[in-house]
Amino acid sequence: ANIDAASTEFWGCSGTDGGWIVIANDLGESFSGSYNGGGFTIENLFIDSNQADVGLFGNLSGEVFNLNLTSFSISAATNIGALAGTLQTGATITSVFVNLGTITSTATGLSNVGGVFGEVEGGLVTTSYSTASVNGDDNVGGFVGLVSGGEINNSYVRGEVNGITNAAGFAGSITGGLIDKSYAANVVTATGVSEDPAGFANQTGIDLVTNSFYDSDITSTDNSDATGETTVNLNL
Repeated sequence: ANIDAASTEFWGCSGTDGGWIVIANDLGESFSGSYNGGGFTIENLFIDSNQADVGLFGNLSGEVFNLNLTSFSISAATNIGALAGTLQTGATITSVFVNLGTITSTATGLSNVGGVFGEVEGGLVTTSYSTASVNGDDNVGGFVGLVSGGEINNSYVRGEVNGITNAAGFAGSITGGLIDKSYAANVVTATGVSEDPAGFANQTGIDLVTNSFYDSDITSTDNSDATGETTVNLNL
C-alpha cells in the first residue's frame, strides 16, 4: 500500500535530527537487504538534519526496486538524495521514481547532493528518474551529486538544479564509474565566478559518459562526453 509519511515532519528535533530516522546512516552501517516497493508510493517524507548520508536510506548496498518517492522535503549537510545518501558496492537499484520533492544541502563547500543519490561510489542503477528540485553548493546534480564508481543506465532527470560550482543536469561531478543511455532535460543554475552550468555532468576522466544526452535548448553548456540535442530532436 501507499505510505503517507507526513507525520515525520513532527519527529525529532528540527535542524539537528528532525523528521524521518534515516536507515543505516551511522558510520560503518549499510542497508544490505532487499526492499520491493511493489509499485507503491512513499509521500510527504520530511528530513531536517545536520548529518551526512541522508535520504530514505543513508548508506545502501542492497537492492531496492519498484518504488515511488514523491512530495518530500529533505535538508541535511552532505551526501543527500531522496533514496540514499551514498550508494555502495553491491547495490542494485531498479525502477525508482522520484517526483515533486525538494532536496537541499546546507553545507558550505562540498555538498554531494542529487535527486536520487548524494554519491554513487558503487552498485548498479537502471530505469530510474528524478523530477525533484536540488539545491546546494558544490557537486549538485539532478540525479546524483557525485559519481565515483558503479554504473547508472537508462535513467533521466527533469528537475531543476541550483548550485554554485559543479552544478549539472544529471551528475554534479563524475570522476569514476559509468553513466550510459541516460539524459537530462532541466534548468541548471551555477552561480560561481566564471562557472557555467553543465547540461549533463562535470566530467573528470575518459569513457565515463556514453550514449547520453542533454537538452541544449534548456541548458546550452556542458563539461562531459554527453551530446547536446534540441528538445525537438530528443522527442521529449
